[in-house]
Amino acid sequence: MTIAPVLSSSPEGEELIKSLPLPGKSQLTEDRIEEAKQQLRDKAEMVGLSVLDIQHDPFSLEQQGGQVLINCKISGAFMLFRNYLVELGSTDFVKHIEQVEMQESGDGVIVNLKLRLSVITLEG
Repeated sequence: MTIAPVLSSSPEGEELIKSLPLPGKSQLTEDRIEEAKQQLRDKAEMVGLSVLDIQHDPFSLEQQGGQVLINCKISGAFMLFRNYLVELGSTDFVKHIEQVEMQESGDGVIVNLKLRLSVITLEG
């Protein structure tokens, strides 16, 4: 389900849709997964979130050809997390967000994200 029809029903919603970053989609090569994880870390830190952990599941490439699962654990204020989601939306190799879990903490929220990244697998 998409929220575009709901947003486009008002002039303010149409302006919001136009302002959101919509990147072209691209795929990573397997040797760039570590670089992609660093980019995800940099984007979180850029919006003011603390990165607790970012790991990839190497077996997800075998199970879901062309995709790798990334588990991110970040913390900070809820509104900063919203900004991070906008940043993820402008990241061309993020295929989709599979899962979001939030837990309250003393200084905001702790968020566990499961992201799917597009990956080109290079055969020997």
